[in-house]
Amino acid sequence: MRGSPPSKVLKSPALEGESVCNMTKLISFTGAGNSEIIAGVSGDTILICRLTLAFTSMVDFSLHEGTGANCATGDVAITGTFQDVLTVAMDFEPGGALRSGTSQALCVNLGGAVTGWGVVTYARF
Repeated sequence: MRGSPPSKVLKSPALEGESVCNMTKLISFTGAGNSEIIAGVSGDTILICRLTLAFTSMVDFSLHEGTGANCATGDVAITGTFQDVLTVAMDFEPGGALRSGTSQALCVNLGGAVTGWGVVTYARF
């Protein structure tokens, strides 16, 4: 039929301004180096929509991906280093712009021994 959409058109919530992120997790971590904040699942990619962090004192931090305990195997930075941060809020809506590789966990890497906590909103696909 002329003018009808193809039968296999998929609606994308991100393109329609809706959030694709349906999971929220409270996170906490302490000490220097990597701390896992979202576990990897075989075959899944993690999509980050929002990340809010606070630290007990200013610290350099970055986000990493990898496998094994605290992303120790295949540890790769997926952001640059944010320097001298006390609090940060990142919003990647709609649709999320920060993604892990397939089957990778997401970790926060701290440049010093501080305590931190926050909230991450994400999806798996």
